[in-house]
Amino acid sequence: MRRLFVPTSGVGNWKALLSDPELHWKRGRSAFELAVSWEAAARRESGLPNDIDAVLRQNSRLSPTCLVAGFVEHCTPLPGGTRASQSDLWALLLGPNGLVSMTVEGKAGEPFDKTVGDWRSEAGERSGKEVRLADLAKELGLAEIPDSIMYQLVHRTAAAIKEARRCRAVSAVTLVHSFSKDERSLQDFEVFSALLGVKTGENQVRLVKNLFGIDLFLGWVSSSPATDDVVARAVEAG
Repeated sequence: MRRLFVPTSGVGNWKALLSDPELHWKRGRSAFELAVSWEAAARRESGLPNDIDAVLRQNSRLSPTCLVAGFVEHCTPLPGGTRASQSDLWALLLGPNGLVSMTVEGKAGEPFDKTVGDWRSEAGERSGKEVRLADLAKELGLAEIPDSIMYQLVHRTAAAIKEARRCRAVSAVTLVHSFSKDERSLQDFEVFSALLGVKTGENQVRLVKNLFGIDLFLGWVSSSPATDDVVARAVEAG
């Protein structure tokens, strides 16, 4: 796990960190839109994109909030294997009650990959997967995780909690930042939220429960793809 980081000099740094830059770095795709959105917000007092700032303001425990530091393609180690949970962006925020750990998952029509059941059936060390699944369930305060739930949402939320505990944060947030209408992914997110006992929807953030002394929130924010002016502003911010 890397512990030393260098500030970005613009959106190009985000591209360099992608596993397949040529495939994922395209206008309209989540990797590009997420980078532009957050880089364009660099000069705002909160350091947060407008749409995200507005949604966080729905809850007094999360507002006012400002960005302390953001880490692109941040990896959070998980037990039961060598592959970490790699967040598109992990943001450390300062809220009204203390630090907030927020994992951000960018979406622009891309699905949440595979279900827990599909992940469990993939080739690999079976015992390692059971160890990981048990740890993820514990992090989320669940007895078990149904096979129908999207695996990406499970480990990304556990990562937000793990990072909150590591940083002594008072809150953890899993936030989907979407740049296109995607009813299927929104439905998958709502099913996951229901598993944790809360009803969520588009442009909402909801308190789920307190785990290990940490308030867990789930949120979905929809933004429009960047205009030419916003792209130019994001490049200038670097």
